[in-house]
Amino acid sequence: MYISYAFFVSIVVATGPATHVLRHDPTTWVYITTVMVTAMLLVRFSFRYPRMLSLVTGIDSAPAVAGHAASLNVSHT
Repeated sequence: MYISYAFFVSIVVATGPATHVLRHDPTTWVYITTVMVTAMLLVRFSFRYPRMLSLVTGIDSAPAVAGHAASLNVSHT
């Protein structure tokens, strides 16, 4: 969860300066549109790649949620 958030923030932070350099200081709506479109196009990347990264490295992506889910394991008879 934290890894995918970091990927999403890095996409947004990288898109802003790239828009400034490529468009030579455009208006505000161009920044907003560019960031939103880029985020929507890369949403699959920003959620799938961190999950794969956590599987390969063994880093738990949401340790609090995983512990809470294990404590809720109740059998229904």
